[in-house]
Amino acid sequence: MEGPSSAFPPLSLSTPSHRHRPRSPRPPNIPPERWPEIRLRVAQGLSLRQVAAEYHTSYQTIWRIVHRPLRDG
Repeated sequence: MEGPSSAFPPLSLSTPSHRHRPRSPRPPNIPPERWPEIRLRVAQGLSLRQVAAEYHTSYQTIWRIVHRPLRDG
């Protein structure tokens, strides 16, 4: 008699059925001209979430803007 595990195919932990592709870095929906203003608001003590709410975006977007290197212009 076969055991209960023989009714199911073996699990494959090394090859998932769907692979996650690394995201390509997208530019934020906020124009670069506004980035200094965003950096200033965070430097003044507003949280990333507070600033994100003001710009109708995610806090992750604000984090990326704040942590991007400044452009040599």
